[in-house]
Amino acid sequence: MQLKRAATGSSHLIANRMGNALVRSLNGDKEEPPKEIDSGITPLDFDKASDSRQDLIAKKVTPLNAIGSTRYDDRVLIDLQARRARGVRVCYAAPVFKVLPDDKRGRQHQRFLFKLANGTTVLVAHNIDLAPRVPLNKGNLVEVCGEYIWNDKGGVIHYTHRSTSRFKQGGYIKFNGDLYQ
Repeated sequence: MQLKRAATGSSHLIANRMGNALVRSLNGDKEEPPKEIDSGITPLDFDKASDSRQDLIAKKVTPLNAIGSTRYDDRVLIDLQARRARGVRVCYAAPVFKVLPDDKRGRQHQRFLFKLANGTTVLVAHNIDLAPRVPLNKGNLVEVCGEYIWNDKGGVIHYTHRSTSRFKQGGYIKFNGDLYQ
């Protein structure tokens, strides 16, 4: 049994490779486990075989950069911008470039920007109706995990809160050792 080839996007490719490795292991085929992928896109964690769909949802988050790192790897976000990617789960850590006023239309969102090496910015829209406000200032180092959606201004990372859907993994923001979701 082999899973069908992934439609598009790096996260689908990663899930497809790991799913195929799981199927091979269940069939008794010998193969080395997949190596750690440092793509910034959280791979699914298939360390336990189960028939339950819930067990196939990612159980741990592997951030692109660890908080405290002095190197901020923008390559994944720049690649997502170039591909005009939508709906890709990303984890990224960097200093806040600019804090923007809250978006108060509809559900309220706390907003801030990251500036990438290519000169573009990525907006983070953190839903403060569902998650607590993060006490951020310009220059604060923050880790964000959520869903990236391309737009002509560089893109937005949203869904940085607990999951409101059984089909979608929630996100978070880490700041000063505290988790906001």
